[in-house]
Amino acid sequence: MPPNTTASTGQKPGKSGRKKGRKARLIVLVLVLALVGGVGYGGYWSISTVRASFPQTKGSLTLPGLSGPVDVKRDGYGIPQIYASSDADLFMAQGYVQAQDRFYEMDVRRHMTSGRLSEMFGESQVDNDEFLRTLGWDRVAKEEYDKTLSASTKKYLQAYAEGVNAYLDGKDNKDISLEYAALGFTNDYKPEKWTPVDSLAWLKAMAWDLRGNMQDEIDRALMTSRLGPKQIQDLYPDYPYGRNKTIVQTGQYDDITKTFEQSGSASSAGSSGSGTAGTASASGTSGLQSQLAGLQNVLDGLPTAVGVNGNGIGSNSWVVAGKHTITGKPLLANDPHLSASLPSVWYQMGLHCRAVSSKCQYDVSGYTFAGMPGVIIGHNQNIAWGMTNSGVDVTDLYLEKLSGDGYQLDGKTVPFTTREETIKVAGGSPEKIVVRETENGPLLSDRSSELVKVGKKATVDTAAPDRGDGYGISLRWTALDPGTSMDAVFAIDKAANWTDFRGAAALFDVPSQNLIYADTEDHIGYTLPGKIPTRAKGYDGSVPAPGWDSRSRWTGYIDEDELPYEYNPSRGYIVTANQAVVDKATYPYTLTTDWGYGARSQRINDLIQSKIDGGGKISTEDMRQMQLDNSSEIAKWLVPTLLKIDISDKHVRDAAAVREAQELLEGWDYTQDADSAAAAYFNAVWRNILKLAFGNKLPKELRVKGQCLLVDPVNTTGPVDATETVRECGERDADQAQPDGGDRWFEVVRNLMDDQDSDWWTTPDSGARKGAVHNRDDLFKRAMIDARWELTAKLGKDIDTWSWGRLHRLFLKNQTLGTEGPGFLQYILNRGPWKLSGGEATVNASGWNAAGGYGVVWVPSMRMVVNLSDLDKSKWINLTGASGHAYNAHYTDQTDKWANGELLDWSFSDEAVKASTSDTLVLRP
Repeated sequence: MPPNTTASTGQKPGKSGRKKGRKARLIVLVLVLALVGGVGYGGYWSISTVRASFPQTKGSLTLPGLSGPVDVKRDGYGIPQIYASSDADLFMAQGYVQAQDRFYEMDVRRHMTSGRLSEMFGESQVDNDEFLRTLGWDRVAKEEYDKTLSASTKKYLQAYAEGVNAYLDGKDNKDISLEYAALGFTNDYKPEKWTPVDSLAWLKAMAWDLRGNMQDEIDRALMTSRLGPKQIQDLYPDYPYGRNKTIVQTGQYDDITKTFEQSGSASSAGSSGSGTAGTASASGTSGLQSQLAGLQNVLDGLPTAVGVNGNGIGSNSWVVAGKHTITGKPLLANDPHLSASLPSVWYQMGLHCRAVSSKCQYDVSGYTFAGMPGVIIGHNQNIAWGMTNSGVDVTDLYLEKLSGDGYQLDGKTVPFTTREETIKVAGGSPEKIVVRETENGPLLSDRSSELVKVGKKATVDTAAPDRGDGYGISLRWTALDPGTSMDAVFAIDKAANWTDFRGAAALFDVPSQNLIYADTEDHIGYTLPGKIPTRAKGYDGSVPAPGWDSRSRWTGYIDEDELPYEYNPSRGYIVTANQAVVDKATYPYTLTTDWGYGARSQRINDLIQSKIDGGGKISTEDMRQMQLDNSSEIAKWLVPTLLKIDISDKHVRDAAAVREAQELLEGWDYTQDADSAAAAYFNAVWRNILKLAFGNKLPKELRVKGQCLLVDPVNTTGPVDATETVRECGERDADQAQPDGGDRWFEVVRNLMDDQDSDWWTTPDSGARKGAVHNRDDLFKRAMIDARWELTAKLGKDIDTWSWGRLHRLFLKNQTLGTEGPGFLQYILNRGPWKLSGGEATVNASGWNAAGGYGVVWVPSMRMVVNLSDLDKSKWINLTGASGHAYNAHYTDQTDKWANGELLDWSFSDEAVKASTSDTLVLRP
């Protein structure tokens, strides 16, 4: 791929900088000559086109609307630290600077959140726009701005928008971004002014990708076409509370439980199992399968905001109190696991008032989103905080009985709430849609040709109304109600202590996140904020509920003072990594039925505790090393069994070669380093175990698109006695398919290990000298054989050349033209590959989907370690760089260090920032 650096505007290079600058200019020249030489577009492009949008980073500029001068100091990585004398100036400058670096990204995001991608990219995005208009994120954001947000928040949002618009003022498209120059060949699109609602709507997109168990809800319902209740239960085992610790361990909710029990409020707690009383029976319901498969197709097509459409999203964050650290003050680490994108979803910056006062209240630094004011994760002068996705269930799907212009509720027909939406299409005619909503929410089934069938053949229980025109699917989701999350961002940024922090966190209603805390006074804490629904007894949100019965409605929300939290626990540390927040046996509410299963969190707990038990103190470097831990928890548990498998079988083709691969596992330390041949082979074996035992038995809606199998007739009550087979092809995108190999599947296999003759360990005779398999060890043998030949095909026969990194590669792609644009444009905008260490459900979580392949699909999107003893000794890194401009020096200048596990110095104090500053730009009124 093209090199990643070029000279920055206004940069004065030294000797090495001049050499790098000459190389970069040469690359740009070659690029332009290639374009001019016959790619079609090149006749209109030049070096000035490629570099026209690079930001001015030195000197001074006039920014109308400022009340005083603002300094923008950038370090050698282009990371800005902004200094102002009023809050309004600070956020106005933030808008200007982010637009300098990332406006194209911001513009695409607002078109996504408002369902207007077709205005930029044409008819290919109409289906996405229809779905996003149906959700109505921007409508809710506007309602928030008009009705629920504080006056100060609206003032800051307006100042930010003014800064963005000051940047846009008078600029041609090519002066804003290279991508606009490319769009100009097919579209006369011109960016419009930024608004406060554009910033707010991004929080809805973030909430969508972090929405909880909606995917599991869909998958469980889809499984009913081929699996029975017991089989589905096998694939969704209980959380291992006895082995993997919850986040909150010290009983901060004991009083809640007592009060709850005394009040007799059991009906509002929801079921702690998978109760589905009153739901439509899903078994054998071809119409329901059609609806849900159609919904999945729509979801697969949506562009992601921060995650893989809600799948596999995790994060690590932990805090260690001063009694266990070298410094005597807390250390706090965070690395959110999100989709890899170029540029990174995160933008690093500092926002500093020259003197903190009532007029100018902020002195904060960290990670934010381009397009949003404030800082999302980071630290101020007093506290630090991190976030991980809590995974609590804030979405429910409802089956709706449709009847003419309405839907049924408690035996009566209720009219839809409707609105008409017009979708403008670049290069085409506008399209109009009608959005219909029930009391539960928007009718998602209107947005797919499959879903429009609305379950005409669905089989439901006897209490359900006649099917008539069929059943639709609506969505109830907390983010579709106006909230106060933007208020929370500004309140957290200036919080001075635990009381301030919890009060600010309470405003963070959507998405519900695990928030960890540390301060310079040596306090640590955790709190779970959010608008979390309660459900009637018999409904737990695990499967679609009957919308025609009002008893299935949410009964309210958990009160703020009843949500779990922890403050200064005696153990001296807190770990959040998407595991269960609390033990369901001791907490009265059902937060979700679908936690992550705790493999990463328990590994982090063990690493911290082992250091403490050994009498050591934890350093910033120790925290960094923990973030890079590549240990495979499933390998530790499975490899001893794999080594006992006898490969020396006369029926095994080239048994010596398979045994050679098996020997890689002998003495392996279970770490998944990029150069490890053993890690490559084990992960291939794991992938093949999952495929043979589970993947080939799942319905086509969950399997990888285009992978076709001869499958047995459906039998959802027990073993299949096949008399004939049918050909079925998978329908799901490779990075969404199942079994994905995450720690849920660790638990599935663990629970089945002692039952060597389980039906799951059986496979039919597939020909090609592969007979039927009837027990666990034979299936493991088959997986080891298949893995050997799979890697031979991918990596070569010589195992000495094998490595995990050759399989497990990261490609960074521009999320619009880098995926859908012409090949030469993808070459210009995209970068990679990088060979990565780590893996699925590993602390160093470079995720991959075992059903789809070994490529990296999500990553630690940033890493930080905050040192509360000396904030200038904190460390951070981003996945890419500060710039969104291809060929800018800061486009991917952090990626190599990120891939190697390095962290950058994180300057905070005036003195440290001054010492690290490379460029200074003064913005004047």
